[in-house]
Amino acid sequence: MDRARFVNRLAFLVSVVLTGVIAGAFVWLVLYVMDAGLVLIWERLSSWFGRFYPILMCIVGGIVIGLFARRYGSYPEDLRTVMAKVKRDGRYEYDNLGRISVAAVLPLVFGGSVGPEAGLTGVIAGLCSWVSDRMKRFGSDFRELSEAGVTATLSALFTAPLYGFAAGIGGR
Repeated sequence: MDRARFVNRLAFLVSVVLTGVIAGAFVWLVLYVMDAGLVLIWERLSSWFGRFYPILMCIVGGIVIGLFARRYGSYPEDLRTVMAKVKRDGRYEYDNLGRISVAAVLPLVFGGSVGPEAGLTGVIAGLCSWVSDRMKRFGSDFRELSEAGVTATLSALFTAPLYGFAAGIGGR
């Protein structure tokens, strides 16, 4: 292997590690904020307000979520919508990642009966696309590899394992 190719692959490896750490840290931060919000609202504040606290907090949460949706639109998108966009486009736009993250956390913090995967789908899909865009500078070989990685990662995380990988390979 010549020196230029070795340096390019080493730079690619370093870039993959750094962008992976950044993406992982962002997901960790979203989950940390969600957990801190749950502890604050449902453990610390609940002792101050009495037995009608859950009803009051769900009403307040509904108002906050409604105002957020009115201002920024209907976020987060459900799993099917996110996966359909990834399959159709080979990516998921990440320009609204902050809004998507807040929208993923709000219903959970205020007592919604959805799991964290409902909102995290868009966050992780956006981060995978962000990482993929960072990898494009290493050439078409790595671009194809990163696009396959986005599909495989999302399929493995959010759909049935065998169907998920087959759906990613099945073409667009």
